[in-house]
Amino acid sequence: MQNKHLQTYLYRIEWDKEQFTPDRLEIMLAASCLRFLGGLEDISFVFGLSEAIRKNHLDTMTLSLHYATAILHDLAEELGNNTILSTDNDTIRRNIDNAQAVITKRNFEYF
Repeated sequence: MQNKHLQTYLYRIEWDKEQFTPDRLEIMLAASCLRFLGGLEDISFVFGLSEAIRKNHLDTMTLSLHYATAILHDLAEELGNNTILSTDNDTIRRNIDNAQAVITKRNFEYF
């Protein structure tokens, strides 16, 4: 579920060459969630970044990053198998907000 914007982003930050700290990964993921909640980014960017973090940094992730990526992974699966419908914007946004709130300790006010 990787979009072209995510591919460009990962290339520009040298994802395959650079080693990122857990704090930096948290910032990157929280920012992508907030960009989605603010209507500036597509959900596939958030899911793709979350999966890239899980794939490349599983052993060094903080507990909050584990929780946030787990929330996003579960949401992607539920959308994929239609447990949550893609038209259920409130549930989707609430889950994305929960993922970023695990990291930032703040909820995004979108209602």
